[in-house]
Amino acid sequence: MKRFILMIIFGVVVSGLIWSGGAQEGISKGNSSFKEGKFDKALSFYDEAKAKDPESPYIYFNKGSTYFRMEDFEKAKEAFKNAASKTKDIKLEAKANYNLGLCSFAEAGKQTESDPQKALEQYQEAISYFSRALEDDPSLKDAASNIEVARVVVKDLLDKIKKDQEKNKDKTDKQKEIAEKIAKLIERETTIMNYTTTMSEEKDKSGITPTLTGSIGKLKGEQTTIRKDTDGVGSELGELAKGAGANANQSQSPVAKAKEHVQNSSNYQQLAESKLGAQDLKNSLESETGARDELVKALEALSGKQNQQNQQNKDDQKKNDQKEEEKKAQAAKAKDIIDEEKENKKARQQAEAGNSAPDKDW
Repeated sequence: MKRFILMIIFGVVVSGLIWSGGAQEGISKGNSSFKEGKFDKALSFYDEAKAKDPESPYIYFNKGSTYFRMEDFEKAKEAFKNAASKTKDIKLEAKANYNLGLCSFAEAGKQTESDPQKALEQYQEAISYFSRALEDDPSLKDAASNIEVARVVVKDLLDKIKKDQEKNKDKTDKQKEIAEKIAKLIERETTIMNYTTTMSEEKDKSGITPTLTGSIGKLKGEQTTIRKDTDGVGSELGELAKGAGANANQSQSPVAKAKEHVQNSSNYQQLAESKLGAQDLKNSLESETGARDELVKALEALSGKQNQQNQQNKDDQKKNDQKEEEKKAQAAKAKDIIDEEKENKKARQQAEAGNSAPDKDW
């Protein structure tokens, strides 16, 4: 497929650079700069030519070819569209559409991994432009070849999108399965906490008895079992994270966050085991609570509730900041009104003093 993509991109050379009936000097200099690979300079010359002949489709075509070589496909498309709309030459319009197809194809290639659906739309757009070019000028045999290449690429991309969708469904199903396991672990850890609370009260009341010692031993064994199951869930989350592939935000993914909380829970559970072994029920309860809370956070992260809460917190903070700004603005406005009133009062007093009748002098 890579070989075909290179062939289709180099097809821009087939269209070449075209002379205009006017502004010959600017176009000539622009073409020379283009051939030397001095694309910024070429654009400058084309703009000079455009000032003398603003409706020339040839200048727009040449600018489009230059932007294409600079890999600024958005500007290239804009220039080629102008060339196609301004020309009365059906063959030039065909070449502009051909190159629009190349631009769409190149844009699609850059989006294939990051946004396959968008890439699919651009490949289909490229086929449309190539078809239009071939319809206007049947001698553009490369357009027909490029249509076939684009169709092959589209088929491969559709297969990829389908596989990605199936993979995402499998991932979603797996996340749901793991979430259910975490929910059960939360229930089991809560049960441990309840037993620990009851035993702690019994210890405070009657001290350590043989019966209580046996119960604490069983509780420690259950905590060990829960920790092993928690570690198993952590391993499943690790495999799920690997299956998602590496990317820049992998550490911030819901699965990665859930795995971190599950690991924290396991650490708390191990500490609880140690405290139960020492018959330190109060401190064991504290560790068990930490383990349960971390499992709750893991479940929230996996279901997206944590992200929703974070966003809600940001929104609430933004609203609070806006309210504070409004209060400050209102206070400032009130101060201005008070200051203005003071100045007005002072002015009135001075005016009244100036207009008062003079003392009688008889």
